[in-house]
Amino acid sequence: KLDDKNVTLICGDSYMDSLNDFDIVMKSPGIAFLDVDIKDGTLVTCQTDLFLKFAPCRKVGITGSKGKTTTSTLIYDMLKEGGFDARLIGNIGVPVLEDINTVTPETIAVIEMSSHQLEFTTSSPEVAVLTNIYEEHLDHYRDGFRGYVNAKLNIVRRQKEGDTFIYNATQGLDGLCDLGKIKSHKVGVKKDAPLPFAVNNEHLLGEHNRQDILFAFEAAKHFGVDIAAAERAVENSAA
Repeated sequence: KLDDKNVTLICGDSYMDSLNDFDIVMKSPGIAFLDVDIKDGTLVTCQTDLFLKFAPCRKVGITGSKGKTTTSTLIYDMLKEGGFDARLIGNIGVPVLEDINTVTPETIAVIEMSSHQLEFTTSSPEVAVLTNIYEEHLDHYRDGFRGYVNAKLNIVRRQKEGDTFIYNATQGLDGLCDLGKIKSHKVGVKKDAPLPFAVNNEHLLGEHNRQDILFAFEAAKHFGVDIAAAERAVENSAA
């Protein structure tokens, strides 16, 4: 069947040696490029990068070593409760390109992003949430922890004025990035900051959930979600 479509299938242990023979390489997030040198003229991209560039909708991206799934789900719940057409996609289990033909300029895509999905992105979402950074997945990156951090920071690296970057102010970003070089509006969230509403959901009690709720509310506020809608969303959330 592949012969009929003029498709060449490259297999074997050395299959990545031929990557520089192509103009565009579509990379699967789980494949590490530890021993691969990509030359100028070869573009490496991924589904997440294509969605950020071309999907005709608003976008909020969430990444972090811990808490990104809970935070992503809460943002989605708050947006839905606020009356928005929201989609929950990405690392949470729904491929980002699955909805690309059904989103509109009024849609808000809530995209959970792993470091692997961010590694080769060259665009940033309108709202970027970085929950925290710990030493994980170091075997995936040639530069170890620095490579992991650089991948995570792609979520904010290309934001512009009018965008919003929400980060963990308790952990801080000292030594990881220069906040002064980030053009977007910056919101630091501390884990002991007061919640604007009561949490009436036993599944979301605890200090770690508290900060995830704060991350989510700051992101939802950017799009106009009010306190009442956010409180209802948290109460009914299955996050």
